[in-house]
Amino acid sequence: MKPIIEIADLQEFRKLIPIAALLYGLDAVIAPVSFALDPAKLIGSAGSAGLTMRIAAAEPMIRLNMLSEAVYQTVEVFLALQMYRMFKPVSGDLARQMFVLALAPIPIMFLNLMTEVGALSLALDAGIANAFAPAQRDELAALMIRMHCHGVGIAGIFWGLWLLPLGLLIIQSGFVPKLLGLCELAGGVGWLLGSGAMLVMPGLAPAGAIATSERVAALMQLGELPFIVWLLALATRMNFQSRHRKAGHAKSDGTQEREPR
Repeated sequence: MKPIIEIADLQEFRKLIPIAALLYGLDAVIAPVSFALDPAKLIGSAGSAGLTMRIAAAEPMIRLNMLSEAVYQTVEVFLALQMYRMFKPVSGDLARQMFVLALAPIPIMFLNLMTEVGALSLALDAGIANAFAPAQRDELAALMIRMHCHGVGIAGIFWGLWLLPLGLLIIQSGFVPKLLGLCELAGGVGWLLGSGAMLVMPGLAPAGAIATSERVAALMQLGELPFIVWLLALATRMNFQSRHRKAGHAKSDGTQEREPR
């Protein structure tokens, strides 16, 4: 396999790097915010008792979480397209697999926002609240929040799957360091392990094994970061080189203009 730099037009490829770095970097910033605002924390050890009151008090947090999830998934659309354009010259088949798998969780996450809307409606809409006894409202709100949590787990399957062809594309490219491809593969396995611990392992494995799997998964998911850092560093270097060349050309032009005098 030839290096990607020999297959794709150099100027076109260089144009793709900064946008890819920006989009992946945005993902790396917004996604943790979304996870930090996870409404499942409202259930905690207190259970469902009084949950609708806690949801009402945490309305700004929940709406901010909804916003972050919507922005995060919108960025994912353009990131998937940019990665496809970057790595299509390496392997069209793998690039298409990566593109489809990257797009798959986006509608899941947008539909998943409705569970948060449902929980807020139970807490804030008097018409809906009056149709249920307080205990029923709390249980329904807890169901909505748990459904949201598991919806994220389902999306996590595809967040892991799309990294597998991406990792292979990086390894085959000959331009991106192979180690970064291995890190992406590890990140993909981490997302799959995390989703499995959430959706499959309960009832099949002891709580200790599930907790261990979740910790291992969280560490492996960090495998995405080295490639993001590499993209950002490369984009920064390219920007610096571009500015340096422009400054050099401007200085050269100024010298040439002064010579006839």
